[in-house]
Amino acid sequence: MPYFAVFGNHPELSLAEFASVVPDLKVVLNAESAAIFETSDWDGRRLMRTLGGTVKLGNIIFRTTAEKFNAEILADEILKQPKEKKILFGFTAYGEAGAAKKMMFKFPLALKRALTGRGRSVRWVTGKGGEPLAPAAVSKLKLIAEGYDIAVFIHGKEILVGLTTDVQNADEWSLRDYGRPCRDDKSGMLPPKLARMMVNLAQVPSAGSLLDPFCGSGTVLMEAALASDAFITGSDIDPRQTEASKTNIEWLVEKNIIDAKAAKRIKILTADSCGLGRRLPQASIDRIVTEGYMGPPLSGRETQAQLKKNAAAVKKLWLESLLALHPLLKPNGRIICIWPSYKTARGTADTDLSRDEHIAKLFSVEKKSYIYHRAGQHIYRRIFVLEKI
Repeated sequence: MPYFAVFGNHPELSLAEFASVVPDLKVVLNAESAAIFETSDWDGRRLMRTLGGTVKLGNIIFRTTAEKFNAEILADEILKQPKEKKILFGFTAYGEAGAAKKMMFKFPLALKRALTGRGRSVRWVTGKGGEPLAPAAVSKLKLIAEGYDIAVFIHGKEILVGLTTDVQNADEWSLRDYGRPCRDDKSGMLPPKLARMMVNLAQVPSAGSLLDPFCGSGTVLMEAALASDAFITGSDIDPRQTEASKTNIEWLVEKNIIDAKAAKRIKILTADSCGLGRRLPQASIDRIVTEGYMGPPLSGRETQAQLKKNAAAVKKLWLESLLALHPLLKPNGRIICIWPSYKTARGTADTDLSRDEHIAKLFSVEKKSYIYHRAGQHIYRRIFVLEKI
């Protein structure tokens, strides 16, 4: 039987990350917020520790036709996998929107009745407002070890049913985001989950080299140290930022999140991105993963002219930086970077350099880019993949 994954708020990016981490992945069903896979290399626990954009993983336990599927059949399948005497379950349907919504509304109560009719004490648990259970709730309720977090996938005339086996550890991600000693909310910090997804998209070779030339307080450095065995270099023009990076790396060691040996793989420099050629050997870097300068913080009242001015400044910095960074990359080296787009009530602007004639001479830019955006923000992060020519 195949496996399934449930994605976070950016499923397209999460699926791309998944495919980067599991090379022989075959997507059986893409249900937007979730997907079913076949692969010869599946270790749910390892994958959940590695992936930033996936919140649940599980096994498909059986498949049948929509015509034959009902609560009685699912109750029989659940009882084939006995756990506690009292049955506690969560339920989510994925796939065709209309059918999934209808199933979410009616099916859990029918399943509860079917299980109760078999002499079992049963409780159906939901998220707030009837929403699917969040990973933290699945963990708190012990649904993996003692209960059942059921995922039903509607695929045309076929129904596939899975049980969650692994969930994202929200506490660990929150600790690295909000618990680290150095944070700078005003400058718009890169979220750790996004940094991890970018590191995974980069596909850093084993014992390879990774550079973040705009490292800020070190989010990419931290996630790269956790997700790879790469030799990591971070640099920033602002000495306050490089000191913050060093403090955050030291904190990772103090909290036993990484060991001292892993910390020794990280080197932090205070340098302009355009001057790194004087500090690092040419053709020494396998991958560059970075956010870069996003422009000044936005209030939401900026005019079209102001946004275009911001975008022009960011483009100029990136053009100068890419010219300087190109010689540092090994042949076929890759850059995973963010070029922001801006949107306020009074205008829009973007910094997309994928069609720039100067960039085209140095890099091939993947046509597909990925958007990462949080509600209420005026900056849209667009993630691009560049490969050295």
